[in-house]
Amino acid sequence: MRCAAVEDAAKFVQDDLHVVSTKRELHFFYIYHYADGNAHLLHYIKSPFFNNSGNIIGVCCQAHELDTRVISKIDHAILRLGQRSDDHYSFSIDTHYKFSNLTDKESAVLFYLLRGRSAKMIALKFARSKHIVETHIANITAKLRCQTVDQFIQKVFDDGCENLIPPHVFSDLIAKHT
Repeated sequence: MRCAAVEDAAKFVQDDLHVVSTKRELHFFYIYHYADGNAHLLHYIKSPFFNNSGNIIGVCCQAHELDTRVISKIDHAILRLGQRSDDHYSFSIDTHYKFSNLTDKESAVLFYLLRGRSAKMIALKFARSKHIVETHIANITAKLRCQTVDQFIQKVFDDGCENLIPPHVFSDLIAKHT
């Protein structure tokens, strides 16, 4: 049986291109279920490599596997987000979210909307009123220059940002499950 990492080579290249386009270090997390049936959580740190003229000539990557005791807790938390593709899936934690004009709350609302959560469910999660969440949704719609929620969700997918996790959302997720 082939390793799931082999199947995700295109994603690695896409991540490298993202590092080159942003010209900064980015962190990525990949969860793979290998042929042995065990989950492996890998943390990648990718940084642009510059020549003496300041031009990017490559991407440096360092990776390490996270402690297996934590993996099942994180795996369970991510599975609950509803983003799973066959036997592997990946997310990236990005401090300069492509839609950086969004506030932390708006990016969190966007993150959960992309995972099929309703305004009411998001309001319950954040212990806020549904009206406040709907205000965040209206702000997202305006800031992304869209007319409807469906339009901005499509825009996020078209821009390849559906697997970005805002850092504060990831921190909250990990804190609750470790």
